[in-house]
Amino acid sequence: MDWQVQDRWMLLASVSIGVILMYLFDAFTGSHRRAWLRDHLMNSIHRSRDALVIAWRDARNQARDLFAEARMLLRKSPSGKN
Repeated sequence: MDWQVQDRWMLLASVSIGVILMYLFDAFTGSHRRAWLRDHLMNSIHRSRDALVIAWRDARNQARDLFAEARMLLRKSPSGKN
C-alpha cells in the first residue's frame, strides 16, 4: 500500500478517537470514568476562572495605583511645594 502521510494521520486519528470512545462508553466502568473526567474538567474550569479573576483584580489595582501616582506627580508645583 502506498499511503500518503495525510492518510496515515487520518487513520491514526480515527483509531485514537475510537479507542477513547470505547474507553469512555464501556458498559461496566464507563460511567465511573466519565464522572471522573467530568469532575476533573469542572475543577480545571473553576481553577482557571479563579486565576483569571485574581489576575484581572491585580491588573486593575496596578492601573489604579499608576493613575494615582501620575495624578500626584502632575499636581505638584514646579518648585516642589504642594
